[in-house]
Amino acid sequence: MTENFSKFKRKHQIVRILKSLMAGVALGAFFGGIFLIASKSNFVGFCPIFALLIGAGVFLLSGTAVYFILHISDKKLAQDLDERFALQEKVQTMIAYRNDSGDLLDLQRLDTEETLADIPARKFKPKYLWAYFLALCIGFTSLAFGFAAKDKRKPVEKVEPFEISAMQIAGLEELIKYVDHSEMEEVYRVEISSDLTDLLGNLKAAKTEPQMQAALTESMAYIQATTYESSSMTEILNAFWNTQEPYAQGFAKTLDTSSWKEPNWGDFTEKLTEFCNSFHYQATEENETPTDAEKLNDLQSKLEYFTMKADMAFLASGMAETDPLYSVLYRFINEDQESAISLSAIAQSDTLTTYEQAISELENTFIGAAEDMYAVTAQQKINTNVGEYTMEKLATLFLVPVPPFEHPDFSKTNDNSGSSSDNNDGDQPSDGGVGEGAVYGSKDLVLDPDTGEYVEYGTLLDKYYAIMYEKLENGNYTEKQKEIIKNYFALLYSGMDNEEGN
Repeated sequence: MTENFSKFKRKHQIVRILKSLMAGVALGAFFGGIFLIASKSNFVGFCPIFALLIGAGVFLLSGTAVYFILHISDKKLAQDLDERFALQEKVQTMIAYRNDSGDLLDLQRLDTEETLADIPARKFKPKYLWAYFLALCIGFTSLAFGFAAKDKRKPVEKVEPFEISAMQIAGLEELIKYVDHSEMEEVYRVEISSDLTDLLGNLKAAKTEPQMQAALTESMAYIQATTYESSSMTEILNAFWNTQEPYAQGFAKTLDTSSWKEPNWGDFTEKLTEFCNSFHYQATEENETPTDAEKLNDLQSKLEYFTMKADMAFLASGMAETDPLYSVLYRFINEDQESAISLSAIAQSDTLTTYEQAISELENTFIGAAEDMYAVTAQQKINTNVGEYTMEKLATLFLVPVPPFEHPDFSKTNDNSGSSSDNNDGDQPSDGGVGEGAVYGSKDLVLDPDTGEYVEYGTLLDKYYAIMYEKLENGNYTEKQKEIIKNYFALLYSGMDNEEGN
């Protein structure tokens, strides 16, 4: 092989390497960009860095493949040179007989050498090089779009491991015993105890913090719903208060047990007696010496208006007539009883001829209903105490959010004061048994059990909600169960919003 032929062979080898690199870079950048976009758009299940690794792999494979595809033999190169420079097959003849000897062949080789020597290597230009540059542009464009694409993937959070501690197990077991031995009504006691037992099993099986948080949040939601179901006090007393009638509001305050740590017969009878006395005639400047008939008419008018508003409150409460508190209050106000007549009966009675008679009947009615009303209110107070204590204990053991506890809301007021009970302190409900519950604004700092650091309460609550939202979407919950959990978070967020607004 002559030196002049070799220069063209070296030029072809350089072009071959250049095209292989260009093809490899173009295809690697193109596929790297495509997979980068797919990864950021969450169409494929791997991180963007793997898209770049795919691009590098395509670069190596395609570059190597093109390098071997572009290989040509000496015979093919000779044909190419003859065609390009119109050499009339001189180079092909030289290559074909390069191993043969003879005067004629030597002259032919010399003539071909001289011809090739006169052709500069730069005139041997690579074919279709523009296509490789175009491929490079397309590849780099794809890669640029890949880097510029918005990352739509959900941030991958480090999943903290979880293992329930011996102290937490002991605390839960003690809490189950507390519920089992409490005086809460059996149907609610059994439901909460069963839920706590399931929770203990779920926490022992939990391996990560999100699993623990989901189990606790779900349990808290069920306990909250059971606690609210165990008492109709809030619904009924709010309905009485919202009538804006002074005696109905006084009656609501009389029955309110929010200030009790435990059921208190003495406090109950004291407030009930005070409410009864509020119906007594109060002399005015215009009528300092009323007649007996005027006082009787005044008493019956008060009772009639109160019972009318009470009927409206019963309807507005939305409670069933079979509800224990609804039933006992309705009998006290509207229906005859064995030991005394009802308030509506006194209001409408034609047989009561004197004020003293009416007052006596009124007091007997209150006395006759007192024990029944106390029994129901005390039982409902016990029910809510047990449920609220259970939720607070869980919050202490596992740092799970606690919703604001449900108590009557006496924030709506009117300007008239018709009963002495209206002058009692505390238009807002007080501690209520075991407390109002933890109420936070979104800027308050609380401990994040995942990190051991203090974060804003709103941030932690959003984190719990995100965990439960995913479970609600992908879990096997009934519609009722979903509603219970959603109501739980609605109360958590509403409590936070109310605190911020104060």
